[in-house]
Amino acid sequence: MRSNYVHPAHIAGVGVHGVARGGPVAVAAMIGLCLLGVLIVLIVMLGRPPTDRRDRNGGDSGSGGGGRGPRRGGPDGPQPTGGDPEWWPEFERQFAEYVTSTTPTSS
Repeated sequence: MRSNYVHPAHIAGVGVHGVARGGPVAVAAMIGLCLLGVLIVLIVMLGRPPTDRRDRNGGDSGSGGGGRGPRRGGPDGPQPTGGDPEWWPEFERQFAEYVTSTTPTSS
């Protein structure tokens, strides 16, 4: 006579000895997920602008680092070395006015 007993591991989809019984569908799903992950990494890497290793290692490209193009000095472009830029005194005056207008007065 045959028993109707079903082992709980079989109900959970796991073999009696702990080996998964997913079959070819589970294998295909895992391979598909791995390929999808590789594809996403490739798309992200190809979507980034190329970097020149010479820039990071002291190359003479003059980009200023960061890959954001040439750096500019102040508002009028690169400044000569030494001394303040010609717009500096006006900036200091405007900044002083701003600070005095926004500082709360004590009663």
